[in-house]
Amino acid sequence: MAENTKGDVIKADEASLSAIEAVRSLGNEILQDWATGRVDDSSKQLKDIETSVESKGKKKLKWHTTFGDVEVYERLFRCPGKQFRPFSYSAGIQNRGCSLPLQRVIVDFGADHAFGRVPEKLEEHYGIEIALSTIQTITESHARQMYEPEKVAQTIPVTAGCAVQI
Repeated sequence: MAENTKGDVIKADEASLSAIEAVRSLGNEILQDWATGRVDDSSKQLKDIETSVESKGKKKLKWHTTFGDVEVYERLFRCPGKQFRPFSYSAGIQNRGCSLPLQRVIVDFGADHAFGRVPEKLEEHYGIEIALSTIQTITESHARQMYEPEKVAQTIPVTAGCAVQI
């Protein structure tokens, strides 16, 4: 890219946009490779801990990141009365969920703009598409979490205090 062998990048802005796209692609590739390796490692760890589990197929697991969507096939395990998804549990992700860095970006945009404008901002700045309902849910969830400590602090104790404070 730096050598511009195709000769199609003439202006500095074009070079900048090309570099951003290359970094996004590299970030996505790194996350994809990490996830693929962790799927096998987490399965082995589960088998070491729970010896009675049996493999019962695979399920696709996809989540959103600031580098784009990451997708792997996760092995499912079962033993009587329980089902295990070791990778999603150990990695702390859910199918169709959003990574914490992406949640922070969504909340920043959601706090500054109307929800309807956030998808176009995500597309413009990160090249990713997220459903409006997901954006609204994440932003409102983080807003509720901000006010939780405040509610606790405003609670008046029901027990009597001390008679004299020294």
